[in-house]
Amino acid sequence: MRTKIFLAIFGFVMMAAFSQTARAQLIPVTSCGETLSAAGEYVLINDLNCSSPAGDLTGIRITSNNVVFHLAGHTISSPVCDQNRNVTGIFVVGGISNVKIDGGNVSGFNDGVLLSSSNSLVKAVKVTGACLSGFGVQGANNRLEKNTATGNGDGVLLLSTTGTIVRCNNLSANLRAGVAVSGENTTDNIIEDNIINNNVSVGGFGVVMFNGNNNIVRDNAINHNRNGILIDSPNNRVRDNTVNGSADVGISVSISGTPSIVRLNTVLGSGNVDMTDENSGCGANVWRNNTFVTDLVNGIPNGGMNFGCLR
Repeated sequence: MRTKIFLAIFGFVMMAAFSQTARAQLIPVTSCGETLSAAGEYVLINDLNCSSPAGDLTGIRITSNNVVFHLAGHTISSPVCDQNRNVTGIFVVGGISNVKIDGGNVSGFNDGVLLSSSNSLVKAVKVTGACLSGFGVQGANNRLEKNTATGNGDGVLLLSTTGTIVRCNNLSANLRAGVAVSGENTTDNIIEDNIINNNVSVGGFGVVMFNGNNNIVRDNAINHNRNGILIDSPNNRVRDNTVNGSADVGISVSISGTPSIVRLNTVLGSGNVDMTDENSGCGANVWRNNTFVTDLVNGIPNGGMNFGCLR
């Protein structure tokens, strides 16, 4: 019996010692403008309110491979929005990899989180009030998962990135787009299983693909936006999305977006038209097994889901 008690006490002491050692290995982050320049696990231990009267402004900069940065429920904020300056909440520089950011809030700035590294993850971060983008992504093979972006210019801006996955985020009530795909080298990205609602400003979109190809938009709830999905760059795929209640157009493919594939989407209740293709005879686009009511092909009604090239 005494042996059992001794072993239990010994185990408790060892666990406590291990826990203290683990906590000691966390590197504290305490002030605006810090640079995380060595591999390690960092933790924000207080809210940061960052401002600067002139010059570039970065809340936290990450410049090393293999950095983990826990926001730990805290907020990095700034009242500054100045598009003539680089003003960023968390900036992960290019040329590095294996960075993870999680668990807190970024408010204000031009860009909330600017991720230029590769093979990196941003998870469970809420970004609000960034005047350009909530999350800006460059580099390769990055992931945005279970984040929230609301009240920003664009919720997510994919700019010259390849192999990035945007999954299970809430990207709603932004001024321009929930997700904007831009940059000629923005290829082979996946946008899936997101809630992308109420991006309703004039010219606003749930998802818009201005540039890039071989991108996939699938299994998203894209409802009550100004426009649901616009494909304005060729060789992209849109499938299995729900795109209901758009104020203007549900899903559209421009002449510049040809050829692309649109399949198995439900698009209903649009203020202007559910589905539209600017090309005569839909060009080389493939529309199959979509559910919709109203449509236009080259500006002319196509007759509904059982007629013509829009199906």
